[in-house]
Amino acid sequence: MCYYRKKNSSKYVYLFLFNDMVLVANPRKKNDYKYVDHYPITYVKFESLEDTLGEMMRPPLPLLEEWKINVLTSIFPELQNAFRLEEGKKEHIFFTPKPAEKLGWQQAFTDTLRKAGHKQ
Repeated sequence: MCYYRKKNSSKYVYLFLFNDMVLVANPRKKNDYKYVDHYPITYVKFESLEDTLGEMMRPPLPLLEEWKINVLTSIFPELQNAFRLEEGKKEHIFFTPKPAEKLGWQQAFTDTLRKAGHKQ
């Protein structure tokens, strides 16, 4: 079980790591899940993220003015036990409740990607 952040909101999700894909799903009822997204193992990139105390993430000023982006929507709270999954332009940031769980996911991804012949 993990949390993930997309567009400045956090949601509770389950990750299912298979030998050929990662499935992201929302829990609904006991043993029932709703599909959220997936990542083919062939193209996925796993990145462990450092813990932070919170940062202001915003584009350079010219882009800010050009796109009229509200800076407040780009504030990220602290990141704890986080990792990122990327595939092309798609990405999710996931959080685990405990550091040991993050390390478990990191090891599982490392093993799965290595077995699939993936070069990170």
